[in-house]
Amino acid sequence: MHQTSTTLKLRPLKRGSACLNCRRLKIKCDAKRPSCGPCKRIPRQTQCRYSNTRCLEQEPESVLPHLTEGLEEFPGKFSPPCTTSESCSSSCSENSLFDLETSPLLVIQMLLQCFLIHAPQFGFFLDPERFYESAFVSPAEEVHGPSPGLLSVVCLWGVHLSQCSIPGFSEPDLLRRSRRYISIEISADGHPANILHTIQALVLLATYLFRNNSLREAELHANSAATLVVACGLHKLRSARESCAGNTTLLDDAPPRDAIEEGERIRGFWAVAFLQTGLGIAFESHRGCYVLESPSVDIDTPWPLEIVDYEEGLLPPDYLGQGTVRHLIMDDRFPASPICMLQAKASVLFHHVSRVPAFGNNDWGSSGMTTSSTWLAMRISQFWESLPPLHVFGAETDRPAARALALAHAFTAAATITLHRRANASENSATAVAAARLILESLQAGDSSDTHPVWGGLFALACNVLLGRVRALRAFREALAAELGLGTLVSTPTAEEEEIVADLRNGFATMAVYAGESEVIGHRLKLLLEQYGTI
Repeated sequence: MHQTSTTLKLRPLKRGSACLNCRRLKIKCDAKRPSCGPCKRIPRQTQCRYSNTRCLEQEPESVLPHLTEGLEEFPGKFSPPCTTSESCSSSCSENSLFDLETSPLLVIQMLLQCFLIHAPQFGFFLDPERFYESAFVSPAEEVHGPSPGLLSVVCLWGVHLSQCSIPGFSEPDLLRRSRRYISIEISADGHPANILHTIQALVLLATYLFRNNSLREAELHANSAATLVVACGLHKLRSARESCAGNTTLLDDAPPRDAIEEGERIRGFWAVAFLQTGLGIAFESHRGCYVLESPSVDIDTPWPLEIVDYEEGLLPPDYLGQGTVRHLIMDDRFPASPICMLQAKASVLFHHVSRVPAFGNNDWGSSGMTTSSTWLAMRISQFWESLPPLHVFGAETDRPAARALALAHAFTAAATITLHRRANASENSATAVAAARLILESLQAGDSSDTHPVWGGLFALACNVLLGRVRALRAFREALAAELGLGTLVSTPTAEEEEIVADLRNGFATMAVYAGESEVIGHRLKLLLEQYGTI
């Protein structure tokens, strides 16, 4: 790592206090304003900036035009910015207001910050520091800023998560602008960065609609993202195969500028795949064209890493891959991996299991063993054993990793349940019940602001297994009583039944917490409670 020598004795700074330049270069920062010591001594390509709201005084007036495009439509007042998830909502009080006319960029900065705190949980695959910094540079710096569609949908998420009341910056206003800009960008021939921004905007918009239970529109935007991903060849990144003559993609003439941008493209492919798999759970059916079926055996893109891993060169320059999904199903030894990779692998395992009937005739192996329930059960079990313990990450110390690991465990459990269905095994077996309990345990009640909407479908899958088991136990008791003529002597619930009912109630309580922030989870909870009332 590059280190800058200095004779100054710098005391440790509070995490996140360093300027963006020093954070990116991983050098010590004295956090002085308006420009820190290292940035004064060694001129940077970009001026010294900070990620907190006080650096607004440094922002130039000549920012990218699209940042303030349409701001004249939004007169009124707004609340001050926030730097933590807890303060995002509390800071939006009527007692501390700023004049929008004198601080037009403060709203945008606040909304970006409120979103980026939670960005990894909602499919944000770009480098957050680069994204944030590029949003506030002047045109003279020749840095490609966010597309209008991406900026609009990030602001939409910022309003949604902060729950701030900002006249003119309401969710309906920003949703309308996001739809309009994204629809224009999809059909436009633009800069390669804009294409990636459009994919990111589609993922975020689809996830927002998913969270608000607008499933059909969410599916539409997810499918648009999948179409762009394939058109850009993001499923063939670092491929060991020779490209076919005439098989061109939108990014053929635009190789990534550096390892981080290549990582963004890799992460973008898997973000779209994860989103489509999550929507498949919500619909409880297989609809449209999944990016994992283009076809799966032809996906050569390596598994995703964290952004910092690409910056540190953990993806070797000479790496070439082939048959990424095939390798996962056939012979992956499941080594220790970044949590984002484990989440991607778990969702792909679930997707493959749920599509086994459709791919039953594919020759994935000489003996067709990948369509065997025994083989798949073994592979799922091996992967599950390789996962870190569920609560190895603290919810407060490393929240994104904790959320991603919980999803990895939950998707693996969902794959086990689905495999029982595909293999015509009893859905109420001990294995399925244990997997259902694991899903309910994966996400304990807590801060509901950053819960991915896919949890609604995962919770429903788990609760339906437990409801089925309770019905089976009660039916057995009633049949036994009728056969033996014992009347009510065996009507008392067994210990197993009481335990499952307790698990269900705890699951409903957890869902109720998250239903307050996610309409799709609330809708699922309502349906489950109706079923529970009939048993």
